[in-house]
Amino acid sequence: MPERLKILLSAYACEPDRGSEPEVGWGLATHLAQLHEVWILTRSANRPSIENRLKDHPLPSAHWVYFDLPSWARSWKQGERGFLLYYFFWQIGAYFRARALHGSIGFDVVHHVTFVTYWLPTFLWMLPAPFVWGPVGGGDFIPAGFRAALGWRGRLHEALRDLVLASDRIHPLLRLALKNSRATLATTTETGRRLRSLGAQHVETLTQVAMTEDEVARIAARPGNPGQGPIRFISVGRLIPWKGFHFAVSAFAHVQRILPDSSYHIVGEGPERRRLERLTKEAGLESHVSFLGWLSRRHVFGAIAECDILVYPSFHDSGCFVILEAMATGVPVVCLDVGGPSILVSQDTGIRIPVSSPNRLVSDLAGAMLRLSEDTPLRMSMGRAARDRVLSDFTWRDKACRISSIYESIVAEESSR
Repeated sequence: MPERLKILLSAYACEPDRGSEPEVGWGLATHLAQLHEVWILTRSANRPSIENRLKDHPLPSAHWVYFDLPSWARSWKQGERGFLLYYFFWQIGAYFRARALHGSIGFDVVHHVTFVTYWLPTFLWMLPAPFVWGPVGGGDFIPAGFRAALGWRGRLHEALRDLVLASDRIHPLLRLALKNSRATLATTTETGRRLRSLGAQHVETLTQVAMTEDEVARIAARPGNPGQGPIRFISVGRLIPWKGFHFAVSAFAHVQRILPDSSYHIVGEGPERRRLERLTKEAGLESHVSFLGWLSRRHVFGAIAECDILVYPSFHDSGCFVILEAMATGVPVVCLDVGGPSILVSQDTGIRIPVSSPNRLVSDLAGAMLRLSEDTPLRMSMGRAARDRVLSDFTWRDKACRISSIYESIVAEESSR
């Protein structure tokens, strides 16, 4: 059995049952701690939910180190810019806390996990221990031809995001982190290419999302849609322009003319909701499209189980938990052939739509939705294959084992020097 290493994990976001970034931190921390002795440096605000879970599921090899900035600094987290300022200074404080820990423990590997964004700084590479970074994303973008359809908020967001991405070549902290990273894990092939272009030497593609075998078993045990009756589509996510839900509404308008009993359910909240409701009304779809608002993760599972097809037309998601959750439920996915979704969804588990032009995208989305609606055996076989794919390729156990092998290779290389 390989030697248990001493690992320092930086996970600003780390909480059970929250999905998104907190789920990444929690999933990696708890599963890596089954293989090694792991010290998890995270926020004090995460402590109640972590300790509540550990009451029933103790994990002695996970050592939790809680750190936050002083209470007077927490007001910075109001608004996105203030939040980024807080995160930046948290990383500085976390470095000094980590340096003190390293002095007393002597870590074999230091690993930054969350946030999963490559252009947000980390300072852990400054510690005298091998540094691993990721999985990190953020290198994907929306082609120029699609931006006119995003509305002014979406166009402004993408323009600002372009400036951030363009500045990465002169970002000294980023370049130093990449130069000093012994392994950099990229969530998508696009981000991987960008990191290599910035000088990263050891880049592997590894999506940040996964599920436990127990989660998949619980989801699979839910009573779901038996594949009979009117077709029900569902989309889940923040209602923001780059998620592309406006393209899905337009595609559903075509589908509904052919399948008049079909329905489309949109789960989530955000600034795009008013626009989506307006598009729905203009297309005469009010009685066929329902906006369910924000739902807890448990209720999202139930909503997906009652539907036949997940439609997820997002342009630059680095991963996507809801796609895995749909696949685990046995629901095939229609998504764009870009970013994290293109890694999660195979040709056996859904339909990936190429990104060419806005009109073609709407047409292709509608065609994929109709194909899965009208071919019940195909839809059911894709659903079964989707569940199998989650268990074979996207469990936290497998992801932790892959990262552990990276740790072991780095330590072996260090010892041979």
